[in-house]
Amino acid sequence: MGLRVADLGCLEGGFSLALAQRGMNMLGIEARRKNLEKAQLLKEHFETTNLEFLCDDVKNFSRERFGMFDIVLALGILYHLDQPVAWLRQIAEATSGVLVVESHFAPSDESSLSQIDPRLSQLGPIEKVEIGRETYEGRWFFRVRRESGPRSPTLGFLFQSKFLLADQRIAPSGLNAFRI
Repeated sequence: MGLRVADLGCLEGGFSLALAQRGMNMLGIEARRKNLEKAQLLKEHFETTNLEFLCDDVKNFSRERFGMFDIVLALGILYHLDQPVAWLRQIAEATSGVLVVESHFAPSDESSLSQIDPRLSQLGPIEKVEIGRETYEGRWFFRVRRESGPRSPTLGFLFQSKFLLADQRIAPSGLNAFRI
């Protein structure tokens, strides 16, 4: 059985479809009906049985309403929200494994970073990383083990506007550039 994954603000369902085709049990949530209609066409065209789309506001996503997920994707949605920090805490409670956030906002100084969550002080300093011919700025992170049970360590890199994950169990092989 595949991992349970939620794609919040899934737009037309591209990421949801790609992960479902790789064996993950996907739930895509999208508030705009036009986008949802296109996502539903993908599901029907590819005859994907492990992919579900719902029309709902991502602000309604919670553990109580939808249950627990191994992975939650919040891609390109954070800057649309009026209470982004509270919402991140809310969706983190429904995430048992990895919460992937991609946004156009990233704190650029230590003072701003520490105001978001004290645990973020465990992030490394801003540094440059070269991948192929591209140079990116960001911070290294190491996922901390939770009290509720053992978690395998994950090493990743937080970019200015991207997030890459290097957990071998979850990341597609193309994202293993950061594996140490």
